[in-house]
Amino acid sequence: MKKIIPIILCVIFLSSCGFVTEEKYNQLQSENEELHSQVSQLEQEKQDIEEENVTLTDEKDQAESERDEAQSAYDDTVNDANSKIENLNSQIEDTQSAARFWDYDTMQYKIRNMDIESTVE
Repeated sequence: MKKIIPIILCVIFLSSCGFVTEEKYNQLQSENEELHSQVSQLEQEKQDIEEENVTLTDEKDQAESERDEAQSAYDDTVNDANSKIENLNSQIEDTQSAARFWDYDTMQYKIRNMDIESTVE
């Protein structure tokens, strides 16, 4: 648009001085119309690109939101699994401890029985 105005002014000035023939004036007018057409087309393309950019930005934001939700769900699942593992490990330790005491008591019982049997004989 900025290039077109000086061209028109130049053409008007030169035609008033007689340097531009009618044929040259028509050619310049045609070029001017073509430039206007190109400017309109470029403005439309710019608008289309801006709209696409907005759409892509919205899609990106939605994808990031979904990713954050998935990460949160994953973290919750991992934390829950770790908690269950710790609980199971605690139960295993309790069971092993109880088994040791039971084995100890059983061994004491057997030893007492052996002592009693050997004393009885």
